[in-house]
Amino acid sequence: MGSSEVALLAKLGIRSFSYGLVVLPVCDNGSIFNQEVLNLIEDDLIDKFTADVFMVALLSLSLSYLTLAVALHIFIDAYKNVLAIAVDTEYTFIQVEGVSQRLKQINYYYYRPCCIGWCRR
Repeated sequence: MGSSEVALLAKLGIRSFSYGLVVLPVCDNGSIFNQEVLNLIEDDLIDKFTADVFMVALLSLSLSYLTLAVALHIFIDAYKNVLAIAVDTEYTFIQVEGVSQRLKQINYYYYRPCCIGWCRR
């Protein structure tokens, strides 16, 4: 549209229009995404990644399938079992000494260790 057409439309009281680009979907390598992917920041990606790793660990733990995501959970559960046995039998070693002393200071009879973890009795 030229300047003369714009002047004529202004005299008639008709506002001129402009072209704008509105992004609805985004296509990349054959995959279609919403327009929100253009506004993602690094923190959003980290949050989504950690949520997915958590879901993999949860699924792996429930299926008793060993993956790298559940390795830490398996070691912590094994330590809890060894700690429960050590406190119940009063057998001590370096890694249990501090924890067993703290357990004796709190109400030991309310939270008494059992072989599969901590049980309320």
